[in-house]
Amino acid sequence: MSSIPTGASHIAAFERHIADNPLVTYAASHPGSDAFANTDLLSERQWRNLGVYADHHRPLGLEHILVIAASELPTLVGIALFREQTAFSARDCY
Repeated sequence: MSSIPTGASHIAAFERHIADNPLVTYAASHPGSDAFANTDLLSERQWRNLGVYADHHRPLGLEHILVIAASELPTLVGIALFREQTAFSARDCY
């Protein structure tokens, strides 16, 4: 298992897209929801056309993401799991 670099440039790239990141906006608007994957919200093509994908996820090899919202706004806390090769299944969300 490899670790993901989290330098200032990576954090800045992610933060630039907070408002238009569908994973963040979905978690914020669905408090208490089950875990969900990027493929639950978007097609692969839609995902790869996002600015957050181009600027943050792709350079880090973060192709498939599973998100668990651990708190609600105003301070949204989430846990994200990443895979490079295999998409998360519905079973992975439970």
